[in-house]
Amino acid sequence: MYNIKINQFEGPFDLLVYLIEQARMNIYDISISEITEQYIDKIKKLQELDIEITSDFIVLASNLIQIKSKMLLPRLSPDESEFLYEDPRKDLVERLIEYKTFKNATAHLSDLENESLKIHKKPKSDISTYTNNPDETLNLSIEEFISAFYKFITKKEKTKEIKDRYEHIPRNRISDSQRLEQIKDLFKEIGFEKLPFSKTIFDKEDNYDIALSFVTILELVKQNKLTAEQQSLFDEIFLQQKKEV
Repeated sequence: MYNIKINQFEGPFDLLVYLIEQARMNIYDISISEITEQYIDKIKKLQELDIEITSDFIVLASNLIQIKSKMLLPRLSPDESEFLYEDPRKDLVERLIEYKTFKNATAHLSDLENESLKIHKKPKSDISTYTNNPDETLNLSIEEFISAFYKFITKKEKTKEIKDRYEHIPRNRISDSQRLEQIKDLFKEIGFEKLPFSKTIFDKEDNYDIALSFVTILELVKQNKLTAEQQSLFDEIFLQQKKEV
């Protein structure tokens, strides 16, 4: 399974984080009863709008209900001599923190991309005509001077034309959801065989492309959809799709 974007929410955890932040709850002390009701209510409203809800959203709703039940029922020790208390929200909180960490990293990369789009390079001009003979004395007739001035103006206009063309070249960047689909297609072709991480990079000269693949793979590993292994430092990383139980 892969994250499906529903309206402004990219997957169930994005919706849950949104509700927690809207309610101004401490992520380490979530009111499970309140947030579960809000989460289920939000899903129902999306269904009323004829928006298809994926199984990931339903699974998280079930987990929230289960956590809510555990918080209401005390647990006994093996010999039933005393009550035990282990916060059933612990795993959920850890997964939410991981999700926010990766989401913030993705946003930071997006900001860096936007900044890089503001940088434009000017092509190098050929000034050898002026540097090869720096001490040359001008000894021109009026006709030669007019001709030289005309060449100067023509060259200046051409330089401006080239500069304008370079400044307005659009830089198309692939989105994280598109890269996710590309990786998904790769695993459709090979099934459960191992895939080198380098095969998920489509432009090895572009640092943004490399970072986008890396962040996408981390997200899939975090969701327990892929495994990643590396024999030693700086070796190739091999990815493998997990079989659904």
